[in-house]
Amino acid sequence: FTATNTASIAAFQCTQRAAFAAEREDWMARGLHSFEEPDLPPPPEDALPQGARAVLAPVPGSVWQVLKPPGEAVAAGEVLMILESMKMEVRVCAPATGRLATLAAAPGQTVRTGQRLGVILLEQDHDPRSA
Repeated sequence: FTATNTASIAAFQCTQRAAFAAEREDWMARGLHSFEEPDLPPPPEDALPQGARAVLAPVPGSVWQVLKPPGEAVAAGEVLMILESMKMEVRVCAPATGRLATLAAAPGQTVRTGQRLGVILLEQDHDPRSA
């Protein structure tokens, strides 16, 4: 098969290489041949209120889905949102049981590792002796 089609294979490969070279030249002309992420500082974060835990981004990426809205009760380990990083889905789980007080992330938003995505107000233990 290869011997019979040697000429057409060579012609196709020549056309393919020329098209790719033209595409690379177009990328360079439009400034798309390289990508450099600006070294921006992480967004400022307010201090956490007493009895609260931050929900942090475990990896850099973009927010794909938000599964829990602010105000909703969450359990430790429950998935709050999903990030897309390197074509993989990464679950962001609640670090503690409580109520999701704030959410600082929206679908499509780019996030950095360690960036605060939300705040959980921890459940208070109810001691009958303190009533």
